[in-house]
This record gives sequence, C-alpha cells and structure tokens, in this order.
Amino acid sequence: MFLNIEPMYLIGILVSFAVGALSYIIIQFWMRPISRYRKLKTAVGAHLDFYSEKAGELSAKTPETDAAAAQSRKYAVGLSDAYSSDLPPWYRMVLNERNESPADASAHLMKLANTREEKYIRVRLTEIRSALGLPA
Repeated sequence: MFLNIEPMYLIGILVSFAVGALSYIIIQFWMRPISRYRKLKTAVGAHLDFYSEKAGELSAKTPETDAAAAQSRKYAVGLSDAYSSDLPPWYRMVLNERNESPADASAHLMKLANTREEKYIRVRLTEIRSALGLPA
C-alpha cells in the first residue's frame, strides 16, 4: 500500500506523524506537569495569605483550623509529588537555579499544619514563601 504512494506524500506523512508525536510528548510530559505545578504554587500562595490573615485566630482548635491544617497537608503532598515525580528533570534544574525548593516548602507546610502559636506560624510562612520564591 505504501509502495504506491508518491515519495513526496510519504515524506509529508512521516513528517506530520513525527511533529504530532513530538507535540504530544512535549505537552503531555512537559507543559501539563509544569502548568499543574504553577497552579499548585499559586494555590499555596493563596493559602498562605489566608494563614497570614488568620494567624492570631489559629491557636484555638476549631473546625476552621483543622480544615486549614488538612489543606496544608494536601498542598505539602502535592508539592512533594509534583517535584519528585511529575516535573521534568530540566525544570527541576531551573527551579534549583531560581533557588526554589518545593521539597523544603513541603516540609515547612507539614510543620505549619501542626503549628498553633502565632509567632511560629509567621516564621513558617516566611520559610515557605522563601522556599517557593513567593513574595513576602
């Protein structure tokens, strides 16, 4: 069947297949994980803003503080998972070059989830923002 096709059409078919396959690989294994990481980083920033506003109120054990702590743990797991298994190696090197450390931020988020004193909450917030390269 392919033997009866003109060489120009065969080359066109092969080139379009190669471009399609390369596009799929780039989007599936580079763009989507990076996009998910950036969205997660933005969500963590919003969560930290919430913590900053409510830092004085988080010392008491209430359903709101339990929900905030659970959300911190989810974000910690998400950051750790994104960094260790989703992001391509070259993007991890870019993050290291930017002095961003999602693994450190994840550890600090876990500690933040268990912190109740306002002074220490503020310290954790600063450490997380620094680790993710977020503005203070």
